[in-house]
This record gives sequence, C-alpha cells and structure tokens, in this order.
Amino acid sequence: MKKIRTWRWLIAFLFLGVAPLAAANLWRSASKDTSELRQLKQEREAQIRKGVGSEVKFAKSGDSYRDAQETVDSIARFIAGRSDLVMSKETNARLAAMEERALSGKEALTSVEDLTEALTDTISARAATLSDKEISRAGETLRGDHEGVSLRANGEFSVTSEEFAAQARDFRDLCNEGNSAAREALRTIVDREVDRRVTLLEEALPEHFGLAREVGITPAQAVLITYSVISDDFLDGTQEDLQKTVRQLPEVVNRELVPGTKAEKAFGTKGRIFSTPINLVFNKETMSSFLSRVEEGRASK
Repeated sequence: MKKIRTWRWLIAFLFLGVAPLAAANLWRSASKDTSELRQLKQEREAQIRKGVGSEVKFAKSGDSYRDAQETVDSIARFIAGRSDLVMSKETNARLAAMEERALSGKEALTSVEDLTEALTDTISARAATLSDKEISRAGETLRGDHEGVSLRANGEFSVTSEEFAAQARDFRDLCNEGNSAAREALRTIVDREVDRRVTLLEEALPEHFGLAREVGITPAQAVLITYSVISDDFLDGTQEDLQKTVRQLPEVVNRELVPGTKAEKAFGTKGRIFSTPINLVFNKETMSSFLSRVEEGRASK
C-alpha cells in the first residue's frame, strides 16, 4: 500500500502538475464560509471566461471544416501563448479533420470517461518509454530554483533529485510490465483532474461545455482539457493577464531583460508560474497516439 501511494504522488510530479497542490487549495477553501466560497467560485469562472472563453473560437454542431480549422488554430495559438508548446502541422491538420467529423455528426463525440481512459493509456505508454536522460530532465524542470524536486514553489512535498529519479525509473519499469496497480493509480489521478477541469468549464462556459457529461466533447476540446491537466493551467485569464503576473515575479523583476526578448511563458517546461515537463506528453509522436486512442473510443460507440 505504501508503494502505491508513492506511485500516486510520483505520477502527479512527472505528468500531472500539481494535483495534490490543487487538492490542498480545495481543502483550505472548504474552511471558508459559504458566501466567500461562492465569491471565489464566481471569480474563477469569470477568469475562465476572460481567458479561454474569449481567446478560443469554439465551433458548434453543424459547422464547416473551415470553422473546425479555426477552432484548432485558436487552441494552438492559445496553448503556445501560455506555454512553450507549438502544435505540429500534422497534428493540427489531423485534429481539424477529427473536429469536422464530430461537428458534422459523422462520428460520435468523446465521453469524459473515454477521455480519461485515452489519457491514462497514453501516459502509461509514454512512461514505459522514458529514458534515464528524460527522467533526469523532468526532475530538473520540476526542481526549478529549489534544492529538491517539489510540487510547490515554497518547497513543500519535496524529495531529493536522487529519490525522484529512482522512483521514476521504478514507475517506468512497472509500466513496461503492464502492472495493473500502477495503471489504476494513474487512472485515479487522471480521472480526478479531468473531472475537475470539466466541472470548471461546464460552469464557466455552459454554451460550449454544458453538455459535456451528457453528450460528450469534441476532439479539440479533449486536447484543450488534456493540456490543462498536464500543464496545470486552468485556462483562466488572458495572455496579457498572464504576462503581467509573470513580469511581477521576483525572479523576472530582478533580471535585466534585453530589449526585444520574447515574452516569458507562464506554463510548460520553462513556465514562470509553474514549470512542468509537459513536453513528455505533448510531442508529435505521443499526441498522435493520444488522438488515435480518442478515435478508438469514438469508434466503439
């Protein structure tokens, strides 16, 4: 049992950003009175509408391929603006075609459960192929300016780099063996994080996600939710809002920026707000496997 718990936080470290941190924030919020919780919820929803709600163009049922392409392009720009991720031309074209087929009714939408399974399978398969060098780089990304690998900027939930590397290698080996307990631990975390994002989007953007649980989501929406889970970016606030926040961080304020320097990224492998090894999952090959898994889930309906 102890080792299972270790796998769970290790998975959160390696692939899923700050899942325990998000839970801790929720527990702290639970001690607040109802009116304050309601206000916090309304503020978060407003920020999501201001962020992804205003900067992504969502196509609707019956829209054309051109509309589907505009949706995918806007999601690609949105993600690239907030992180260091750039969608490949091949992924973009494939996702647009999938989106058009879903919008036209030629293929079924993706259920939240199928998204959870697709992401679990994708992460498990990717973990099994991690090299020692990739694990080392992941530890460096998560460590940032801290001495140990930490989930939080204040150093809580820390382990040494050596402990992280050893346990990451153990998890890789378990995935290679097809260990069912390791996969179930992974699925539990994925399910919780997907559910959290869907709930936020349902409430903040009901016109686009209000029927996510009853009807399903489109492939482009599935990619957007997946990005949110992997990066721990809750899609709130505009690009300008994020840059204002980043520029106020001590490590940025105290650094002399050369005129013309590109804007600092808030998320991703060099994220100033939170840094995660997101490129372990969001790369051309792994995204191709993920989209194939999404297609398989839709075809089974």
